[in-house]
Amino acid sequence: MQNAIKYGLFNVPNSILYSVAMLYMYEAVPIIRKNMQHYNRNVAELCLARLGDTALQAKILRENVYTPSTVDDESWMNNFIIKSSKLGFLGTQEGIYELRNWLDDTTHQNPAYRYINSDNWAVYDVVEVLKIWIKNPDFWAMTKDQNIDGYCPCSYEYIMRVKQWLIDNKGKYIISKEYCPPCN
Repeated sequence: MQNAIKYGLFNVPNSILYSVAMLYMYEAVPIIRKNMQHYNRNVAELCLARLGDTALQAKILRENVYTPSTVDDESWMNNFIIKSSKLGFLGTQEGIYELRNWLDDTTHQNPAYRYINSDNWAVYDVVEVLKIWIKNPDFWAMTKDQNIDGYCPCSYEYIMRVKQWLIDNKGKYIISKEYCPPCN
């Protein structure tokens, strides 16, 4: 049995765990729990959270909050990508609401908010990611007229409108369930 474990009998790729969670295969929950030591623990916990484990949902929400102490643009973006992908996959109202903090109104003068050698704001990527997950028609109407493909002049007011929309519509998001984080 040790050789079977050592050579990967239980070595399930992350992509399979993500697929199980995306397809809401609840019958896999006891199997994942029983064999947790054979999986990537972070991925297994994220998948169990998506499948309804409220304790793990709370843990993931706590671990993926915005940290304003990040000071350079590359760290800011890496931090955002890692944390937002988990929150987006979780697909809960609370997870999407947490992303409002990335539209931090105190950082619009922070160099971490800008790409290197550019006038474009990294925070526009937050809006682009939100557009992947949020399917509310009024959200799409609000964001469709803005040219936020990386070549636009930055609009602090626009970013704050998006943040206010997230606050005003808390609990009413229509969330896409088709997102899967990168399968590292």
